[in-house]
Amino acid sequence: MALRIALTGATGFVGKSLLPKLLEAGHPVKALVRDPRKLAAAKQLTVITGALDDAAAVADLVKDCDVVVHVAGVISAPTENEFMKGNAVGTRAVAQAAASAGLKRFVHISSLAATQPQLGPYGASKRAAERVFEDFRNAFSLCILRPSAVYGPGDTATLPLLQALMSKTALIPGTSSNRFGMIHVEDLSNIIGDAAVSQTT
Repeated sequence: MALRIALTGATGFVGKSLLPKLLEAGHPVKALVRDPRKLAAAKQLTVITGALDDAAAVADLVKDCDVVVHVAGVISAPTENEFMKGNAVGTRAVAQAAASAGLKRFVHISSLAATQPQLGPYGASKRAAERVFEDFRNAFSLCILRPSAVYGPGDTATLPLLQALMSKTALIPGTSSNRFGMIHVEDLSNIIGDAAVSQTT
């Protein structure tokens, strides 16, 4: 069964992998993007120009859809306020629009960092974004995914770390008991796609 999916973050690292998978699976997708030139035209793809702080664009995004897949987020910002604005405030805007439109399901891409909000503003903002859904308990079926570090083609965030780990000498902070989790972007995209259609078909 094809589902109408509202997608944020389609031009980001994960979104670029996820979008074609959703389309190939036969799901019509509406994607919210700041710059529509970054998305190639595709069958069953509707591009909505705007950002998370544009209420009209977000409302247009979720209109007539079944599922929201909220991938967009801020991973680098100069201040804690900017992290909160991009992650927590942005998530609330999408959740409110989804609830108002009566969508069945919401898939929110959080981060493993949300389990340790005390370690920095990024983790704190991702935890705050998760807490947004406490106000929408009965609005829709919710799935929150907390991926670890994501790597793959086109990655710039974890590439330097991978290059360092593969060098002859790698300086790794911490102790030998420390663990570092990673997931390939294609694997994460498959998980997100499965989560989007779960309990809605």
